Amino acid sequence: MNTKVSGGKLVEVPITVVGKNYFPDIEDLRNKFIKYIDVVYMYYNPFSNNDIRNYFFEYKINLAQKSGNLYFVKDLNLQRLDVVSNFGNRMPIFNKLSFTNCYIDSNNIGGSVLLFVWYDEPMYSAANKTDKIAIDSFNVSLSGNSNIKYFPDNRIMTGKRFRGFSTNIGGINTDGKFNLDVYNFTSVYIVLKKGNYAVIDHLPLILLYNNMFYENLEFSNIVFDFQNSYLDADANYDYYSANIVCQYEDI
Repeated sequence: MNTKVSGGKLVEVPITVVGKNYFPDIEDLRNKFIKYIDVVYMYYNPFSNNDIRNYFFEYKINLAQKSGNLYFVKDLNLQRLDVVSNFGNRMPIFNKLSFTNCYIDSNNIGGSVLLFVWYDEPMYSAANKTDKIAIDSFNVSLSGNSNIKYFPDNRIMTGKRFRGFSTNIGGINTDGKFNLDVYNFTSVYIVLKKGNYAVIDHLPLILLYNNMFYENLEFSNIVFDFQNSYLDADANYDYYSANIVCQYEDI
């Protein structure tokens, strides 16, 4: 079973009715082979003014296969997909989904549930060319008035094929700024773009804090552009930066 991932996207499901709240129709996820779905405790909603519903035990998730006729996940408590509380023990989905037939069952109205969907994206990934791996890192400053914090120019890692990403909590980064702490981790997302396409679209940065996971995801040699990629943060953290550690093929 190939457990590597090569694409990911944050999905907002507004909770507007008591009962079935269907997933939106997202073009980027049509016909994709879905590997995993994560939920994670976050404060910042990058898509709307809706409050984020983080009480996952109040919701049930139902997933329909591509045909739309079979619910192979039925009334699963959303808490099972909370990857932080489950220490990285993700439940495999391994199906193509009919997203407009998938839904979250709720007894309350209001706010949104945020899901991060991992999938296969063959256009921006590749098979291994070597077993040799190099490790490097870079800092992203969180100062400035814009929510978008672009990556620095990095010539060393430009054009590399990436297999893993991680970050850490606390301390001082090499740029002299404070590293992120537990509080502001819940308000920052990472976006990795190749051209105009988001290969990784608003991944909660806390999911890269691999120290708290028993199992970590491996990426399928994905490619992205440093000059187009960025962090999305809901505040101006003048004295902070995020340190991103990358693993890539050493070729």
